[in-house]
Amino acid sequence: MRTEQKRPKSDEVVARARELVPAIRGRAEEAERLRKVPEESVAEIDAAGIGLVQRPLRWGGSELGFETAFDVAVEIGRGCASTGWYTSFLNHHDWLLAEFSEAAQAAVWGENPGARVATAFAPAGSVEPVDGGWRIVGDWPWSSGVDYADWVMVSALHMPADGPPTPLLFLVPSEEYRVEDTWFNVGLRGSGSNNVVIDEPLFVPAELTLEVAHLREGDGPGAETNGGAPYRTPMMAAFGLGLLAPALGAARGAFEEWCDWTKVRTATYTAEQIAQQSSAQVGAGLASARIDSAELLLRDNMSRLADPEAITVEDRARNRRNCSFAAQLLNAAMEDLVQISGARGLFDSNSIQRAWRDVRAISCHTGLNPNMVYEAQGRMLLGQPRNMLDVLY
Repeated sequence: MRTEQKRPKSDEVVARARELVPAIRGRAEEAERLRKVPEESVAEIDAAGIGLVQRPLRWGGSELGFETAFDVAVEIGRGCASTGWYTSFLNHHDWLLAEFSEAAQAAVWGENPGARVATAFAPAGSVEPVDGGWRIVGDWPWSSGVDYADWVMVSALHMPADGPPTPLLFLVPSEEYRVEDTWFNVGLRGSGSNNVVIDEPLFVPAELTLEVAHLREGDGPGAETNGGAPYRTPMMAAFGLGLLAPALGAARGAFEEWCDWTKVRTATYTAEQIAQQSSAQVGAGLASARIDSAELLLRDNMSRLADPEAITVEDRARNRRNCSFAAQLLNAAMEDLVQISGARGLFDSNSIQRAWRDVRAISCHTGLNPNMVYEAQGRMLLGQPRNMLDVLY
């Protein structure tokens, strides 16, 4: 285990992220062409330490928790949603790893203090129990940032003969899997969310495995060894913050650029200043209200995370609802901006259309599925039992 570093102040870390925004914005089109975060941006994020926010202090992280991780991803998302997504998940994945056994944490952070961890959280592949652990094989989609990862967590369902399926996470080093280039997508094109493939059955020792139920309850082995409140927090009370931070940042960045552009542009046929048109003024007011409302909902979620033991199932459902509705608000704000940008807003060179696509892509994440999320909240409000097929909250 590394010697604990002095914890930086939250505002210092957020300021470092803010300083990177101009350069990251300048590489946003490159990220789309590459279909992954440019190496220069990865190096800058590493050097600034903004991907260490949710790593325990004793493993070289800053252990600043959810709000700082959120603020960092919002800042980076202002420049490029894909890079904000990558940054958000660097921190989020450290939070997940901190729930694993001490041996797992040591295997990753003890050997390589700069280790980056990706996940392929959607269950796939096949798994069977063997002496001392598990044997896994398969093809896992949607592993954001995996091209730069040193380890990946892959998920699979253990199907026992005498019980319900058990979702498990397996921690696998990069030399044991290959990355298949599959990420051709309408949004978050620069996130590098490629597939992880394990071609031959691979033994994963028990200490590098975690039941997803521990993440759901915030009671994994690492919750005790790391101790801090974030590592005892039920997953779905906080999970959506990592998804929505880059979307909020993208919407804010696009709105800032749209306002600057609209102040100086003129109508094609009349040469009238667009800023003088009531449609532009109303659109600006409505978009700003939706973006601010989304942020208020997400910060309301954070207000319930300080004391993990006080978080109820109802709180989890409410936080998920807030995240899903915030995603819808951000989608609506981006629709406003694109609609009143006209044809010129649709050029590849215009950042507004990119943010529009990226926010829409984020809102499609299964963790923000409005039907499932609103049903869960409705069950709580109407005194009905949980839907046990909704395993994450």
